[in-house]
This record gives sequence, C-alpha cells and structure tokens, in this order.
Amino acid sequence: MSKSIGDFIAKKVGVINKPEILYIIINDNDKFMILASDDLWEFISNEDVRDIINKYYKNFNLKDAIIRFN
Repeated sequence: MSKSIGDFIAKKVGVINKPEILYIIINDNDKFMILASDDLWEFISNEDVRDIINKYYKNFNLKDAIIRFN
C-alpha cells in the first residue's frame, strides 16, 4: 500500500512501511508498462491484465484501456 510508505505508526502493528523496489532492464521488445496498486492486483492476475491491455495496444487505443481500469 503506497499509503503505508514511511508510516511508522502502522509499522507497530505489522504493516511494512518500506517499498519494494525492483530494477528492470527495458528493451526494444517491451511494448508497455503497467503501474497499478493493490486494488487492481488483488482481483486480477498479471497475465490477465497484460492480455486485456495488449488487445487495446494492438488497436492503437491505449486511452480506452486506461479508462477501463479507472
């Protein structure tokens, strides 16, 4: 939860207040990057999101993909 980053009070009850940081090399084969909160990932898998977004990407219509998940 991004709201818990730096939240030292919530840390006392077990909330992790340090973000997970990943370094990823982006190459020419990458088509898009999906940034989303737990609100999305709690209900849908990485693969399902990728497949849905990819349909919009192939139709040059990423704006509608953003609206779909908003």
